[in-house]
Amino acid sequence: MYTPNHIPCSDTPDITAPIEEKKGKWKSWARRETQLRTLLGLYVLDGQIAYFSNGAPSVSHVTNSLALPSKESVFNAKTAEQWIVEMRHHREPLGTFREVFISLFDSTSFQAIRFTSHFSVHVALEGLQALVFEGCVAAGAALGIPSRTQTSQALLRLFDYHLEKHPLSFESIELLLRWHTICLNLAIYSGHLCRQLCTHHGVDQHLFPKLSTTPILIDIHRWVYSSDARRALLHAFHIHELVERLPMGRAHATHIPCSVFAAATVYGAFCTASRVHMLLPDSINWKYVWDETLEPPSPQVHAAFESWSFILGLPSRSGKLSRNLRYSLCLLQGIIQKISSQWGVAQEMSAIVLAWTSRLS
Repeated sequence: MYTPNHIPCSDTPDITAPIEEKKGKWKSWARRETQLRTLLGLYVLDGQIAYFSNGAPSVSHVTNSLALPSKESVFNAKTAEQWIVEMRHHREPLGTFREVFISLFDSTSFQAIRFTSHFSVHVALEGLQALVFEGCVAAGAALGIPSRTQTSQALLRLFDYHLEKHPLSFESIELLLRWHTICLNLAIYSGHLCRQLCTHHGVDQHLFPKLSTTPILIDIHRWVYSSDARRALLHAFHIHELVERLPMGRAHATHIPCSVFAAATVYGAFCTASRVHMLLPDSINWKYVWDETLEPPSPQVHAAFESWSFILGLPSRSGKLSRNLRYSLCLLQGIIQKISSQWGVAQEMSAIVLAWTSRLS
């Protein structure tokens, strides 16, 4: 049975210790670290399975008492000596994911959390996605589930203190894709929107099973004029931009097909309601996209004012990007088709999007 205690830095052998002692300690640490990362990977998969099964995750992500994995430089050490040097260099104690989630929902303490790796952020994102799905299943306020406002604030803190500050590497793009997809699903559960679109267009789909409860029907032609639709569209647009920066060789992350399909679903809804040509802000302040309690920003604060105006459906003074969503939908269908060589589920996604586009003609 796995126990979440890490080897403390004081137990790391000295660099001058006998080689067999150093290798023995290193291998023992590596076994435990690999086991920890495997268990955390199951949390990530649990979130993906919940997305397609229309159910809440099978475990509570926010009570996860597993420790954060070690820094990548420690885990990727090639020799016992390199491992010892890295272990000595990174002396700060590792917290648990339970503590991470407590901090995420507490505006006064989040800055104290230091994520040890991109993988740690990915696990935290899946925990937030789990809360979003639990809210969807509950279909309203429920004991033990944070409100939508609380969840959006936690997502914004994660974006502000970690995602926005890192250089845009391929790993960062993958994390941003997941963040935007979770925000999109907070605005509208894309699985439910997909079912509605398929029903509207008479398209068979086998991605999402029928809900066990009576779903709340979406009037697509009215929904596209709502603030939530505009939020979802902004996130869909950024998913589209980010995925085009990724080479197909990087499409191995489990969440990428879901991200692209969620964006395509939002595009499909707008096209179905004949809102094909859209003007989007050229820069975004995500706080003004999600925080409805903020005071109206000054027009001189460009990103904040444009974001606030767009969400409220107000006319903009400048800084708009023109987008043809029919054309964008076709581009995403092509991307999904390419991803299908790596992910079988993308074949079904591609067929659905292709059916939508053919019925929009």
